Amino acid sequence: MRVLPPKGAYDRLRKHLSTPFVVIGALLCFIIGIIGIILPVLPGIPFIIAGLVLLSSRFERVKKWEIYFRKKLKDGYKRVYKSRNPK
Repeated sequence: MRVLPPKGAYDRLRKHLSTPFVVIGALLCFIIGIIGIILPVLPGIPFIIAGLVLLSSRFERVKKWEIYFRKKLKDGYKRVYKSRNPK
């Protein structure tokens, strides 16, 4: 008879083992993003956003930052649109 592990054990193990790879990928995105801010040839902001998204998939504090900045970005777009298109 085969004994099965508790439900969700494989998901927790996979998430725990993949966390270092996600952090390394996020750090690489941040480094490329910083280089992209300095060099005009390489876009920096998309890499910084990609790093935040990668980290927010694993860390709750970064997820809160992502939600906060996403809301601020959306509000900023609304203000720019209203200033360019007055009614």
